[in-house]
Amino acid sequence: MKPHREQNFYEIFEIPPDATKRQIEQAYELAKKTFGQSSLAAYSLFDSDERKEMIRKIHLAYETLSNEEKRREYDLEVMGRTIMPPQPRPEAERVKPERIQPVSPLPDRTPEKIEPVEIATLTGDRLRQIRERRGIPLQEIATKTRINITYFEFLERNQYHSLPPPVYLRSYVSQYARLLGLDPKSVSDRILSLAERNPSDAEKRSGDVSAKTETG
Repeated sequence: MKPHREQNFYEIFEIPPDATKRQIEQAYELAKKTFGQSSLAAYSLFDSDERKEMIRKIHLAYETLSNEEKRREYDLEVMGRTIMPPQPRPEAERVKPERIQPVSPLPDRTPEKIEPVEIATLTGDRLRQIRERRGIPLQEIATKTRINITYFEFLERNQYHSLPPPVYLRSYVSQYARLLGLDPKSVSDRILSLAERNPSDAEKRSGDVSAKTETG
């Protein structure tokens, strides 16, 4: 997984190079919540200068990718090719958004004390067992943290190769652990270690290409 400072704009937002404008906007809003002033996890994991640099790059990425001309220039300069955004579908083919139903306030089930666990053998599956023993639905964690539930599902299934880059993953896991009454730093360090041993398919392909280039 690349450090945040080495990621291109698409990697920062965790979106494909041919992402739609809507996908870019959604990714931008998620990134702002992850590193914004209201994110306790970001404040506990990164110092002021790191957080400011992340926020600056997030805004720059959005400013570039949301502008068709700037995005075309960026794709050509950084990605090495022109990637045209998908054309909007005809009105008749568009999926109408579902009506949002009001949601009742969630009960506060945050544990009062940190529960000790064996970090050296901790896995996503073990985290799921702890969560279920506490009677906390996964959807409740996703709602409280405002993080896509899919990431937590990947975590609990030990699908580390599907998890986001470290700069986001540490924040996500820390918030998850805190709601379970576990030590955020120890748990996030352990999960990041497991994720580093299980690179994503894209990273594997990138490594294969680099190896071929060096040997060629």
